[in-house]
Amino acid sequence: MKNRFNAPALFAISLLICSCANLRAVNSFSSGSLEGVQKFEQIHYSFTQHCQDRCVFEAISKFEIKRSLECDCDIYKKADSVTVLIYNSIKGYLDGLTNLSDNNLANYNLDTLKSSLTEGDFGNIKIGKEQVEAYGGIAQILLNAVSGAYRKKKIKFYIEQANKPIQILLDKFQFILQKNLNEELDFKKEKLFAFYRELLLNNDLTEYEKGKATAEYYEQVANIDRTQQEIDLFAGSLKDISEGHQKIYDNRNKLSARELKNLLVAYQSDISNMVSHFNKLKN
Repeated sequence: MKNRFNAPALFAISLLICSCANLRAVNSFSSGSLEGVQKFEQIHYSFTQHCQDRCVFEAISKFEIKRSLECDCDIYKKADSVTVLIYNSIKGYLDGLTNLSDNNLANYNLDTLKSSLTEGDFGNIKIGKEQVEAYGGIAQILLNAVSGAYRKKKIKFYIEQANKPIQILLDKFQFILQKNLNEELDFKKEKLFAFYRELLLNNDLTEYEKGKATAEYYEQVANIDRTQQEIDLFAGSLKDISEGHQKIYDNRNKLSARELKNLLVAYQSDISNMVSHFNKLKN
């Protein structure tokens, strides 16, 4: 009996099988990365919260009692707005990559990317042309994916066009959290240290009152330290996502499914560990 499949047909079938398996590896990485990125929503501290805390702290240190505090936090709100825009673009891309690698973009929603990112200084956050173009690039890539422009060209083109802008946004997001927001928390710790040190110099305080003030100080510092640990864990996972995506991009044309899976497993493991440690800190 003659073989019903000729060599070109068998080659084409093998490529299709390999492609599907590679998609599974990409899907596994992107879905795990998406879960990790969404932990940002559980970091219950922001630039606006920092501003409000500082406003309250200054009123307490001056023993000011007002019916309501008037805290000028507009610039901090803008910093949060910029941060959320960058977060939504990264989350949107990973969500799109997850759905595209699972051939499921029918109900994909682009509402979170309707706002635009603009150049400027927003508190201690500086947004330049590079970040603006990267944000716009990701929005366009997602639009093309949803409209079907990438369906026939397969996922490779989606990854090719997205790699540079997503690397820029991941890097900026990591910097905002680990540098800008962490510096605000360091500032808060220094203010607490100075306040309580001066408070304990008051000879009118009883030993009990001094002990209570000391306990309050260390409790507040512990809360700040825990928030900074969450930020550091999260920022580390952004680096893993960045490096993992770069691996996919670098090897998009030449790897077997098993090789791609092996390349990504360390990044997926690190992201999964971050999620686990993050959840423990929240409990």
